[in-house]
Amino acid sequence: MSPDEKRVAERVHVELPLHIGQEESVTRDVSRAGIYFLSEGLFAKGKMLKFSLTFDYTLPGEPIRLSCLGEVVRVEPHNEKFGIAAKIKDFKFIH
Repeated sequence: MSPDEKRVAERVHVELPLHIGQEESVTRDVSRAGIYFLSEGLFAKGKMLKFSLTFDYTLPGEPIRLSCLGEVVRVEPHNEKFGIAAKIKDFKFIH
């Protein structure tokens, strides 16, 4: 990890369904501390987000959904969308 690296948890490159407000998106990577996803909406750094993640491939075959509260820590242009990095502040399982 470089000295400039601020990440505190190992990330996994995985595409998980993400719902934030009315927008449906997909994660690019996830860690226990945060997520990165592409969005058509522009979110300001420091903005608090409510979003949910769905884990479809679990045992015994029932999807798991997490309701999360996060804070935008980075926003970057990505073609016609925006790359959003958010720190996960809190989460709970939804059944």
